[in-house]
Amino acid sequence: MLYLLAALLALILLVTAALWSKLIVIVRYGGEGFSLTFKLWCFKYSLSGFKGSGKPKDKKKKKKEKEEDESEEESASEEVGEADEKAKDEEKSGALQKIKNGISLFKSVKRASVRALGYLRHKIDISETRVMLRFGTGDAAATGMICGAFWAALGNLYIIGGKFFNLGFPSVKLTPVFESKAFELEAESIIGVRPAHIINAAVIALFTYFFQERKTIKNKNK
Repeated sequence: MLYLLAALLALILLVTAALWSKLIVIVRYGGEGFSLTFKLWCFKYSLSGFKGSGKPKDKKKKKKEKEEDESEEESASEEVGEADEKAKDEEKSGALQKIKNGISLFKSVKRASVRALGYLRHKIDISETRVMLRFGTGDAAATGMICGAFWAALGNLYIIGGKFFNLGFPSVKLTPVFESKAFELEAESIIGVRPAHIINAAVIALFTYFFQERKTIKNKNK
């Protein structure tokens, strides 16, 4: 029995240490696609190779799909023309109810997200950010204007981000190409967060969401 209690205590201490240790997330984007790397203590797990399929559809298949869509639209318009005024009113009321439900859901999710993000404020470290961008529009004047706008936007993002995260100053290399069109982007960011803070934020978001939904249902029943 004593050994069992000691093992249970050791497991609780291990889980607690893991939850309050800093989880390192390395986000990369480059020529090989998007990748994520998670590090906790000596453990490491990577996810990579997120790319779109990019397979173009056959032209004949596109044409056939277009014809089918057109025929479906014609049949749908005929059915609508044959429907009576009562059915139209029911459809309108149903659509309005769906819109109201959507707005209510958006408000609940927004409130829950704001509460969770408020809890996570300054609990996430973005210690390193490296960006290498090479771009050109084919027009020297437009490229220069975009380059200036990029630096201005970067400065504003850094100021805004500093209000919510512990930010390290980013390393940015911007190479404008004035004589031709070009676009090459490589980026890497190292993010540190404690798993316990993520769990707490998720719990806060869930409680806020369900409390808001319960309040909405009560108001409807009045």
